Amino acid sequence: MRSDKTPMVFTDHEFTKMMGEFHSAGQWMLDQLALKRGAQNDVAPTQPSAVASESAEDDHQVLDENQSSAQQLTRR
Repeated sequence: MRSDKTPMVFTDHEFTKMMGEFHSAGQWMLDQLALKRGAQNDVAPTQPSAVASESAEDDHQVLDENQSSAQQLTRR
């Protein structure tokens, strides 16, 4: 699909302004993520590391079971 419009070339001023807007938008997004994390931490369990380590242990166990199943299939 072709466009009849020619690509737009930015002047140095337009490019600088656009990059400033991108930077500003990026900073706003980081601030919003920080606020969201702060709100989640307010309602999160007091020991998030324990939850994370239990999840990691569960994932490790599933990987071990999958690996054992794959080894049994290749032995047949």
